[in-house]
Amino acid sequence: MAWIVPEGGTLTQDLAWPPYEAPLKNEVPFGCWTINGLANAGYPYCELMPAIPKLRLSIVRQNQYISVYDTETSREGFNCNGLAILAPTSGRVKEAENSEYNVTLVHPMDADGKYEFLQEWNYLKILGQIFTIRKLDADYDARKVSVYAEHISYQLADAWIFPHDGSKIEGDRPAEVLQDIMTKATYLAAPGHIIYPFEYYSDIETLSPPFSKEVSGDGLTPLEAIIGSGGLCAACSGLLRRDNFYLSINNPMEDSNQNAFNLRVGNNLHGIKRIIDTTTMCTHFTAYDNFGNGISVSYASPLTRQFPHNIVRSKRFTFEQPDWNALVRECFAYFGACCQPIVSYTFDIADGKGNPTFDDIDELYRYRVGDSGTIYDERIGGSFTLRITETETDGITGRTIRFTVGNRRSFTRPSTAPVQIVGNTTVDSALLWIRDKNGVGLIDRNGKYLYQEMSVNG
Repeated sequence: MAWIVPEGGTLTQDLAWPPYEAPLKNEVPFGCWTINGLANAGYPYCELMPAIPKLRLSIVRQNQYISVYDTETSREGFNCNGLAILAPTSGRVKEAENSEYNVTLVHPMDADGKYEFLQEWNYLKILGQIFTIRKLDADYDARKVSVYAEHISYQLADAWIFPHDGSKIEGDRPAEVLQDIMTKATYLAAPGHIIYPFEYYSDIETLSPPFSKEVSGDGLTPLEAIIGSGGLCAACSGLLRRDNFYLSINNPMEDSNQNAFNLRVGNNLHGIKRIIDTTTMCTHFTAYDNFGNGISVSYASPLTRQFPHNIVRSKRFTFEQPDWNALVRECFAYFGACCQPIVSYTFDIADGKGNPTFDDIDELYRYRVGDSGTIYDERIGGSFTLRITETETDGITGRTIRFTVGNRRSFTRPSTAPVQIVGNTTVDSALLWIRDKNGVGLIDRNGKYLYQEMSVNG
């Protein structure tokens, strides 16, 4: 077959049917089979054969394959199907805010031998994300293999930042701190070792005060420096987004939806669990620095029936030079983060069938850690703007099984009658212990401490 353009003619080809002398002037009889690109998805149909339903085609997206890859796979090698496409009987992907991101998977000992590729340090690709196999449990009686794998970003925990004399992780912006962490990370790679490079980003402009973390003790991993206690995420209130070899620390989380749901939680509903946690609560806090300065903050008077007595805590903050404003900021930031109980909600979608609350949830196009929305709980009489902090997803179907919304700190305990929930705590003033020029606190002749009231808001 060849396409031809004769001189002065139009495009044609030698095996084409000759063109009709005139188009159809009348409608096609109902007894004829008809092809109309605008009807029946372009497939043939006959109007006099109603028993044969017309095709109504829609795009059905295929679930992403679950594949396994060799431990020596290059970064570009994850774009194919790897060693094998797996057929697990179950798979769960769990992600928590600034915390765990892992997979548990169960695969039968199949006749094709795909399960034999499930080896320690090999990789799984589930829902588009890569995970390193860290634990295997082969049950030869049940003919199955259970696997635990961690997100590829956890390979940042395989490197080490050594505690050299005076070694610090520093930066005025989170992006600078990330760069310092990656620069100081030591992998000690031998010939043939594969070290995956990670890209990183942060849209948080400044850190006040600038980040400075001394590398003491035995040292620490780069991942610990990012999401560990006193790490970068805690210092800048950033949320870690992990997408294979890409990391970002933003607030709000990168690519998150800040209006993802609007739910009203009532009474006698199944599939929903509310948790109120006071284990990290503090009602009287003292901050002091390495120059002898200190400041305390607490509630001026106990809130009725909210707590039986003060929960007292203190913390030492280290600065390169005396900075009273920075100490005040650190003090009230800590107190604001710990001065009320934590409230969170867990939504179990599988247990929530028939629950009208889940009608709204089913309309969401995704449930992703970092997305935010509004919840109204009539049992404690208030509305919350909460963030999804944990999800559990079926790795085979991609459907979310359950997710946790929270954590938000708020007083919820009623007094003799329901009370309105306290919103974001604000402090207008504080009592400061007066010190002399040597930093020694002053007392009067009766042994009473001398205080001066200070306006926190200037």
